Amino acid sequence: MSKTLRERFGRESLQRCRYSEPPAGYPVPFNANPGEGRYLLMSCLENIDFDTYDGGTDRGLSLSLVWVPSGTDTSDHHNPITDFLWDQVHADAQLPVPVMRTEPNRTPIVGYPTYFTFAWLDPGTKRVVAQGPYAGKAMGGPFKQIRTNGLVMRAQATRITVDPNQRGIKSVTCEPGTPYVEGAAPANQPKGACSITFPRSSASARKYATEPIPDNVKDAFNVSVTVEWKVTYGHPGEMHALGDGFTMRLHQVLPVQEVQTPNQPPQVIY
Repeated sequence: MSKTLRERFGRESLQRCRYSEPPAGYPVPFNANPGEGRYLLMSCLENIDFDTYDGGTDRGLSLSLVWVPSGTDTSDHHNPITDFLWDQVHADAQLPVPVMRTEPNRTPIVGYPTYFTFAWLDPGTKRVVAQGPYAGKAMGGPFKQIRTNGLVMRAQATRITVDPNQRGIKSVTCEPGTPYVEGAAPANQPKGACSITFPRSSASARKYATEPIPDNVKDAFNVSVTVEWKVTYGHPGEMHALGDGFTMRLHQVLPVQEVQTPNQPPQVIY
């Protein structure tokens, strides 16, 4: 029987989160104080079961765009357990992971509709995955197809749920493409648009949280993004369902402010 992570690596410290530059073309919030920090893409290993050989079947990866203060250690650390688990991220043929984008403002404002769109990234390369119905789209989409020896394996999302994990703020379930029309008023957004109107800022996130917020999340909601996938396999024209599908659940950081922050570009208010 194979030894577990705990048995093999003992008390070694795991670097759960790593940082990288945002993917090319991905819009980031305006940085009014570049000397104080910058926005980076934070990738974090989640749901690691140390009593299994490889971290367990529920292990996952979350990606968030976060503000990183100057002086923060953003280097990759290396030891046996960290390298073993992160190497799996780069080696596996995994489904694209959503990185949340909010519209019309990069930092949502209390009392005004916030629309959720996503960039879909390969968890290993951090490149946009744009296949099938999302081919050619700058931010890609929740679809991936693999061909092996004439056999086709296809995964396509059927719905996405965004949950702020806050008392008094309901979750929203949306179409996988999360359509949004830039510049259009809420009444003119597509039927399948994905939105929440936040009744309060994230300054009180810990007080009203319905699940623990990690220590490294400051003044922000620790939002759950759940993606339901349908997986099929076979030959073109003869595809078959693989089980009951697959559920991907990850967390992303989302600050929400009461009013426009000084030195920020004008916010859009309908």
